[in-house]
Amino acid sequence: MVSNGTRPDRLESLDCLPTQLYLTLPAPDERTYKKTCAPGIKDGWKRINQSLELFSKLKTRRVIRLTLVRDLNMQDASDYAELIQNASPDWVEVKAFVSVGFSRHRLPYERMPLHNEIKDFSGKIADSLGWKMIDEKIESRVCLLGKKDSSKRLLS
Repeated sequence: MVSNGTRPDRLESLDCLPTQLYLTLPAPDERTYKKTCAPGIKDGWKRINQSLELFSKLKTRRVIRLTLVRDLNMQDASDYAELIQNASPDWVEVKAFVSVGFSRHRLPYERMPLHNEIKDFSGKIADSLGWKMIDEKIESRVCLLGKKDSSKRLLS
């Protein structure tokens, strides 16, 4: 299951937890959130933070997902790390925005980070958390971060 975090009440009321829960973290701070997402709800950032707080209490595999856009929300790795630390996920997936489909009408191709940029930014987050990169897919421009002592492993 994937959540954008703006409905913490829905996460709280789940009768049956999914096998794995993804929570998208769109920005490292409220200003960047508003610029990146142009939210239609006034308290979206507050709701995302409530979901992050709730996240650590959910007894299922939990992943924080970052979709990064060059010159927009791909900044302040230590601020992302602080939010991630508080949510206590099992993994963090750091991926590049990809200019395909309708997204081509919203953001230009030049905003799509290269894999080496994603890997460098992932490394900064991992260092801030005391984690490590446990996997990457160059062709997908994605890196997976996990705790250094983690014995959990995702299936390929």
